[in-house]
Amino acid sequence: MSQIKSGKITTLGGEDRSGSLELGTDTLVGIYIPSAIEATHVGIQSSEDNLEFSDLLEDGAPLTLPIGGGSYVALDPVKMLGARFIKLLHFDGSGTPVTESANRSFTIVFRSFE
Repeated sequence: MSQIKSGKITTLGGEDRSGSLELGTDTLVGIYIPSAIEATHVGIQSSEDNLEFSDLLEDGAPLTLPIGGGSYVALDPVKMLGARFIKLLHFDGSGTPVTESANRSFTIVFRSFE
């Protein structure tokens, strides 16, 4: 039986990436986007040790997801397997990093697969 869990991850004002969140052995399945946000896309980085982060790739390129304020982004859990720690990166439509003007709090949804 799987269990849906959630946690918070925050990007501080003046930054273009969030702090990290530990998922452990659970798998990222979705992101609730805050209603106020300057970025139009997010990227995901993962780490095994919470020190060195790498871009999550899809077809050899960094995965970026279109977002809108107040939306929920459902993710393919197969692509997220093994991401023990995660961070979110903020971008505009052309892939340029976007610095947020205020703190932005995201709800991260994850679950175990047994």
